[in-house]
Amino acid sequence: MKTIRFLTLIFALIGNLHAADKAPPAGIIIAYTGNSYHHLVPEVLDACVKAAGIEGHRKVQVPGVRAGYLGRLDGDTPVAVASRNVLKEGVDVHVHSHHWAEFTTFTLKPGLEGNPKFRFYHTMSWLPQTAGASLTDAATITERQQKNCEVEADKVNKTHGGQVAFLIPTSQAVIHARQLIVDGKLPGVKKELELFTGTPEKPDGHPSVITGVLNGYCTFAAVYGTSPEGLKIDIGRPLGLSDELHAALQRIAWETVLKYPPAGVAK
Repeated sequence: MKTIRFLTLIFALIGNLHAADKAPPAGIIIAYTGNSYHHLVPEVLDACVKAAGIEGHRKVQVPGVRAGYLGRLDGDTPVAVASRNVLKEGVDVHVHSHHWAEFTTFTLKPGLEGNPKFRFYHTMSWLPQTAGASLTDAATITERQQKNCEVEADKVNKTHGGQVAFLIPTSQAVIHARQLIVDGKLPGVKKELELFTGTPEKPDGHPSVITGVLNGYCTFAAVYGTSPEGLKIDIGRPLGLSDELHAALQRIAWETVLKYPPAGVAK
């Protein structure tokens, strides 16, 4: 009887340790800047945070700007001044998907002033010309884009003596998804062009809901260093995103981010 009780206690302790290992990370204060390619990212991130039980997650608020977003940071307009002031007040993460140089110039100084642990994430979105390109050509373009971004990130990090600029490899994840479609292994998706809007004759490169959700999962994986796998969110379901497709997109996002050191998650 004593042996049984002892083993029961040991198993209970092991279970508690596993539960502690799975405890959600602390919430962050996050700011966004993005164009139409950033569609759905804040919504997906919010849904992931809720599903993961993360507490304390908060989006910035700049008067006159969409919740969670910063305005242009350069110049002396009221929105620019307010946006810089928000960063100076203390933000943990800035996720960005515009052109690189413009925002690193104006983000890092106020960001680091407000929080020495401030992190800047540049989303490497798929380039519009890849939408209508063959998978091989799209992969080549994406690799070139990736190398260019890595050069810029290295410059910033060397200037600041440590990693403050990170890269979110969404464009790589899109290539991975396209390969799965070609192989007939992305649930419910038959054509690569389903990842983009526009027409088969003239895809415009903007994200469909599938790609928007994938981008959101990549962002969550990078900024929280946590897999989105197994999280249940409703975004996209009315448009046909099944549980199986969500699971596949979550897996693609985590595998891509985990294998890409500039994202800051790889050990």
